[in-house]
Amino acid sequence: MKNHIPDAGTVDDATPFMLIECLEVELECEVEWEDGEPVVLVSDVYLDDRSLMQSDDPLARTIADRIQRDAEDDDAFIERAVDQDGSFSFRGLGPNDPDGRMVRVAA
Repeated sequence: MKNHIPDAGTVDDATPFMLIECLEVELECEVEWEDGEPVVLVSDVYLDDRSLMQSDDPLARTIADRIQRDAEDDDAFIERAVDQDGSFSFRGLGPNDPDGRMVRVAA
C-alpha cells in the first residue's frame, strides 16, 4: 500500500496572514483614505531585520512583492490596519501567535 500525502494546496491558496505568519515577516505600513475608503500601503517587508524589497536576491524581492500585494488587497488585513493611526508595523509571529500583532513604528 502506498502512503498518501494529502494536497496542502498551493501558494495561490495561501492567505496574506499565512505568508506573513509562516515566514514571520514584519510589514511597514500606512493607511491612507481614498474616496472615503481605507487603503493600506506596504512600504517594506522585513525578515530578520533585513528588507526583502531591497534585497539583491530576486527570490526575496518576489516574495516581498507577493506579500505586499496580498496584504494591500486583503479586507481582513485592511480592517485591522484601520485601527492604527499613521505609520505602523505588522509583525506575524508564526504558530505562536496565529493572529499576529500590530506594532507602532517609533516616531
